[in-house]
Amino acid sequence: FVCISMYVSLEMVYLGQSYFLCSDLQLYDEATDTPAECNSSGMCADLGQVQYVLSDKTGTLTKNQMVVQCLSIAKRVYGTFTSGTDDVDLNGLTGVEGDTEYYNTIDHVQSVGRPSSSSESGRTSALSRQKQAAPLTDHEKLLMLQYMRVLVYCNTAMIMPGEGGDEEIRNKEELLERLQAESPDEVALVLCAAQHCGVLLKKRTSHEIVSEGLDKYYLHPGDSQERVELLAVNEFDSDRKMMSVVVKLTNTDSAGKATHKNLLLCKGADSSIQKWCKDLSQDINTSFCRAHINLFANTGLRTLAAAYREVSDEELGAWLKDYQNASNTIVGREEAMAKVAQQIEKNMLLLGALGIEDELQDGVPDAISLMHAAGR
Repeated sequence: FVCISMYVSLEMVYLGQSYFLCSDLQLYDEATDTPAECNSSGMCADLGQVQYVLSDKTGTLTKNQMVVQCLSIAKRVYGTFTSGTDDVDLNGLTGVEGDTEYYNTIDHVQSVGRPSSSSESGRTSALSRQKQAAPLTDHEKLLMLQYMRVLVYCNTAMIMPGEGGDEEIRNKEELLERLQAESPDEVALVLCAAQHCGVLLKKRTSHEIVSEGLDKYYLHPGDSQERVELLAVNEFDSDRKMMSVVVKLTNTDSAGKATHKNLLLCKGADSSIQKWCKDLSQDINTSFCRAHINLFANTGLRTLAAAYREVSDEELGAWLKDYQNASNTIVGREEAMAKVAQQIEKNMLLLGALGIEDELQDGVPDAISLMHAAGR
């Protein structure tokens, strides 16, 4: 038996607690002039029973604005994944025998290549005042070149028409205005290539991609602009956790003879990418890359890996038939496309890794700290 007056007393207590909750200055948002609002008299009692707070991270706690903080290429780390100077000692952190060269800005990537014919004099002079990266071997230069192609080509980004219907991008500022992509990750990678690596995505259609600035990463001098034919796009899905593109690169030698290469360029979750890469456990570049991935993850960054391989004409011809058949499938198209993608996304060479930061929204750290204190 409970006296009915007890319910009345509890409601009066709840009403008083609601008043204090709405009057609490620590729950007042000065920026929007919004105090706490109590829509239920029993809210205070309900709050007292809360043990866990679950929240979607992207777009709720974070700004959903991805920024590439660091790159790992050819045993080197470029970027600001941790506080420090140019002489940060990463040897004990990576757990790999040998020296990890650390450069505290991504811009140092450009200092390993030759000056581009399209480079700005201001950028060149600024890089000359920075710590210069040590020379790369030919194999490491190849890794660097293919890595840059992954950043620029491996995406589903679109270039919106400019004033007067212009299709090509002229500079980094114009790229920032006209670039659109399904994922903020793709925008971050393309902008990183343009702003820090000197490689600009100039044009993209359903059949062709044009970039400028890759010549600084060539083994031999070449044209500043590179055009590739886009043969296929294997879009990202939650099972594979990666995406890839197949492009055809045509070169003409000094004698006028044309040769071509078919490249599979892939990026995605590091765990998925590594599973489909060649087993190069004894390769020093692969060992360093895997160590750097763990290092980036341990510092709270979101990690992505990049990989590639060359595809023979015979293999590509047979695969494109399967790709076309899957594209024309009406029932079960997504499953068919994923199955076809897995046929070619194998035996790849791990190129490097990226550390991406999605910044917390203003006030989130303070809010989490207060909620943690309130639960004690």
